[in-house]
Amino acid sequence: MAEPISAGAMVASALAGAAGAAVKGVLTDAAKDAYAKLKGLLAGWASHNVADVEAKPDSSAQQAALAEKVDARPTEERDELRALAEALAARLAEASAAPRIGTQTNVTAGDHGYAAGRDQYIGVPQPKRDAD
Repeated sequence: MAEPISAGAMVASALAGAAGAAVKGVLTDAAKDAYAKLKGLLAGWASHNVADVEAKPDSSAQQAALAEKVDARPTEERDELRALAEALAARLAEASAAPRIGTQTNVTAGDHGYAAGRDQYIGVPQPKRDAD
């Protein structure tokens, strides 16, 4: 059985979805209103994290930082934030612009290639690097 999604993860994912939809210009008025309400509650204590998620909506690191802050809030506040995030996700889904809540990454590598780490070159010679 899958673990329940935390309030912080729900909030971060909904904000990221709305930020991505805003960039694409596909936010409905209802979604804009829900987005503004959620951001309004976060403004006093997580505005920097919200701005980071808006700047990089696909960044799981930015979403995780915001989620951690949300999950550290009192239970009543987390419940209110979760409800607003669920409302925002519903508005995004109505506009067919919502990503699934959560994160999934699919990586495929073949022909002796590998898809992990940094500076990976598959099928081409590695460039020469200057000595550090």
